[in-house]
Amino acid sequence: MSVDRIALGQAVRSLTGRDRGRLYLVVGFAPPYILVADGRGRGAAKPKKKNVRHVGVLKFIDEGVAAVIAGGREATDREIRAALNAVADTSSDADEEGVSCPSKM
Repeated sequence: MSVDRIALGQAVRSLTGRDRGRLYLVVGFAPPYILVADGRGRGAAKPKKKNVRHVGVLKFIDEGVAAVIAGGREATDREIRAALNAVADTSSDADEEGVSCPSKM
């Protein structure tokens, strides 16, 4: 998976690390990394830098948050939490685009 296939405001699920299984929203890019926030522990003011290979990309994109970020304004933690709550309510494992993290042996 490359950064080019991920959009601002897109929901991702962490596949590795202490945050494995957590939902995040993409709030920026720093190739080959994405910047993600969940509006709680990782707010928009201090997003987490995550390797693209370590996230599962969901099909859900919050257009409102994407428009705010693309407009040059920082999305609020409340907006991010609302978007992730919408994902959690409608999400299932079938929504994943099939991105998997290679296992390290």
